[in-house]
Amino acid sequence: MAQDVLFIDQTLREAASLGPAAVRAILKEMKHLQISLLDVPMALNKSLPLRTQPEFFRAVLPLEQGAATEAAQQGFRQVLFSCSLQQGLPAHTVEVLHEAKMQKLRATLLVEDASLASGLLWQAVLPMLCATGLEGLAFKDSSAILQPLRLQEHLDLLQQQWPQLTLEFHASNQKQLATANVWAAWQAGVRRLAVSIGGKNNSAPWEEVLLLLRQMGELELSVPANMAQRSRWLLQLLGEEVAPNKAVIGENIFAHESGLHVAGVAKDASLYEAFPPELVGLERKIVLGKHSGTTSLRVKFKELGLPFPSRAEALLIKIRALAVARKRAISDEELLSLWREETA
Repeated sequence: MAQDVLFIDQTLREAASLGPAAVRAILKEMKHLQISLLDVPMALNKSLPLRTQPEFFRAVLPLEQGAATEAAQQGFRQVLFSCSLQQGLPAHTVEVLHEAKMQKLRATLLVEDASLASGLLWQAVLPMLCATGLEGLAFKDSSAILQPLRLQEHLDLLQQQWPQLTLEFHASNQKQLATANVWAAWQAGVRRLAVSIGGKNNSAPWEEVLLLLRQMGELELSVPANMAQRSRWLLQLLGEEVAPNKAVIGENIFAHESGLHVAGVAKDASLYEAFPPELVGLERKIVLGKHSGTTSLRVKFKELGLPFPSRAEALLIKIRALAVARKRAISDEELLSLWREETA
């Protein structure tokens, strides 16, 4: 994995009730992905290999006294405290951070509403917190009010005035801007990026960020084998259904129906595909539906190893009618059935 980026996974952050078997299965799959650090609830500690891989996990804690000591006793070496500047920092914040330092924990403060904070507010709060030994600041846009250019202004200010803090960015995907905002954070020089598989827990989708940095950031990031299938399986373990057209990992994202698309893909697949399907373990599929034309039909019959039908227009009329009735593209079995009817 490129040393310039560190992915902090949020997939298990809200999974405190997940059983040990499911946690172990998920962690086994996580080893194949480009994840550097997992934020986890402390309730999962008995299911985690903290003795052998303590550097792989970070406990998500309330900003309360005693929490850091408990995390250290359970084997954590890193902790993430969550707070809100608008609600005001608890009076014991300094004591909590000092406690973490005394326990030799690397502490990061996650500011949920950082996008609402002004420069003056940061100047009033951060000097006091840095004096406690705070090492990291996690900037989160939980209210989803920032667009990429505005976000860069916030992050530039923080990095210029407090270079001693390790900055990380946690996006919110309420307005479908998480991936774009993570890219803006990367452009601003932030190298610790919070993501989650499939965008779970309203975070930036890991698979989208990985491909974005690889394709546009020109980073030498390897793509895990069968990434799409692995990601869908992980989400199913967590009770999530993956839409067939979900970016990067949806099983139908390389399905082409329109005649114009099919003709374009046949000539140059890069015209309609940002990356080859094999990169994420998927396959290109030609499907027939209400938008299909003669070109789609010709490519599909060639794919099936069948001679192109002499009554192609009549067959297309039946294909479109069936697709409209079923409200979906037709299957290969349905196509063959219509073909037999037409040639009988």
